Amino acid sequence: MVLPVLLLLVACVLTPVTPPVDEIPLTPTPTAAEPTLSPTATPLPVAAKINVENLTTLQAENFDLPTWPAALLWPEEQRLLVVTNEDQGGLRLWELYLSPLRVVPQNELLYPAEVNVAGSVLAFAPDGSSMAVSAGDVLEVRRLDGTLLFSLPSPGLYGAEYDAGGEYLVSTSQTEWRALVWNVRSGQQLGSLTGFETAAPVYGVRLSPGARWAVWGARATLMAQELQSANFTAHLSYSDFVMDVDFLPNATQMVVLVEGQWRLVDLATGGELRSCPAAGVSELAVSPDGQLLVGSGSGQTVFWGMGDCTPLATLPEQVSRLSFSPDGRALVGVLQDGLTLRVWSVR
Repeated sequence: MVLPVLLLLVACVLTPVTPPVDEIPLTPTPTAAEPTLSPTATPLPVAAKINVENLTTLQAENFDLPTWPAALLWPEEQRLLVVTNEDQGGLRLWELYLSPLRVVPQNELLYPAEVNVAGSVLAFAPDGSSMAVSAGDVLEVRRLDGTLLFSLPSPGLYGAEYDAGGEYLVSTSQTEWRALVWNVRSGQQLGSLTGFETAAPVYGVRLSPGARWAVWGARATLMAQELQSANFTAHLSYSDFVMDVDFLPNATQMVVLVEGQWRLVDLATGGELRSCPAAGVSELAVSPDGQLLVGSGSGQTVFWGMGDCTPLATLPEQVSRLSFSPDGRALVGVLQDGLTLRVWSVR
């Protein structure tokens, strides 16, 4: 279905890691010249929160990027941080205001424009407060200016993921089935989880908001493990690979994209609360209030209300790295050319 309005949206993708660690590359394909990040449309006015009633009034603007973004982060509600990779290694940081849409002036920047990183960046905190860097059997937590915050021992370090708030971090091992959960504000280890095994050559672990649950994933299997008790509360097996997982802000439910459907699952029991068709969708994103679900794939982006299987809107474009601003007033994603950042809001 095609909405005659303008735009499009995206989602987040749960992509498992293959030993050795599937790192964020720090040396992208060289470009002919370093382009500038510049708006290609008139800035948007201050926007309302995106909700089920105003989807048909969404309007879009584009920003040109120099290369594929390694991350889209939200240090503030209306400030977007775009992280790209430098030709000679290191990171380039681009800061944008969204109300109205513009590049942040030099005297208002929160971050340096360029950062040298000794090691492979495994993950970025969604709020831009830190990044997880591989240093052998040590997981380094660093600010985005490169300052070392903590060195966390992680034998056989394999991968790392932050929770949605950027306060908790899970690291995985390639030498044993073990996940270590950390508080990155204090550097304290909160738990060491085991019990998950798979014959698959890849696996990953994601944390629910607040790190109450760790969700292990490998191909067509998901298992939810409660951090405090270390008990497995959900074991989900499917006939096809899991495409994506995202958590609701209540931290008790997750949405699983699998077998051409999105499925709302209770983390405490593994019970399936809802199952809705989502053919061709490859990524998902849940709105900050938990009321909207967005999926993108097969050349389109689809919106659903979390309580209904009927699509609310369909847009004739496909994007990746879809995410909502923390206040729900903007939605961003990367178009299929990999060099265009799209920002949607309500006029």
